Amino acid sequence: MTVHVVQGGDGLARRAFSVDDVRRMVETGIMGPKEPVELREGELIAMPAEKFAHSRATDFILRKLFREVPENEWAVGSERTLQLGSDTLVQPDLLVFPRALFQPSAEGFLAVPGPDLFLIEVADSSLLHDRTMKARLYSRHAVREYWIVDLNGRRIVAHRRPEQGLYQDIAPFKDDQPAVSAPPGPSFQLRIADLD
Repeated sequence: MTVHVVQGGDGLARRAFSVDDVRRMVETGIMGPKEPVELREGELIAMPAEKFAHSRATDFILRKLFREVPENEWAVGSERTLQLGSDTLVQPDLLVFPRALFQPSAEGFLAVPGPDLFLIEVADSSLLHDRTMKARLYSRHAVREYWIVDLNGRRIVAHRRPEQGLYQDIAPFKDDQPAVSAPPGPSFQLRIADLD
């Protein structure tokens, strides 16, 4: 049996898991189906408990997406497990993608190609992580558009045009400035002031 490894941030080797490993852990009861973990390029990451401000903002944005994004064309979800590759499962706070692509991977998880994804992460205590690790991860998987809703900094940071593992267009929108999703995605705009 071959055991794959990844190198952690501390330089130490860790056993690398695959999406299929996670599927089998859920099926055998080692992990619960709603356990707050992500698989990022082979490494299992425990997710922190959600705080009130994060929950409130996520709920508001989700309701706004449901009102403004045409349901017959686009699927909208919150904290759904999304497979981005054979070693990557993430649970973005919000995701929007063409309804026609609502389909499972071979392992049974939602699988949508990065160029068809519009992802939103709400950041209160997770800002550094969302700006660095999540942005690099989403860019490497060619996620077309990625927004960080920075609750403490009172801004929305839109990331677009992923190329060679980095977003080429990163634009902040403060208070009353609307962040507007770019074509070919759905028409959606959000101001940080909307969340007050």
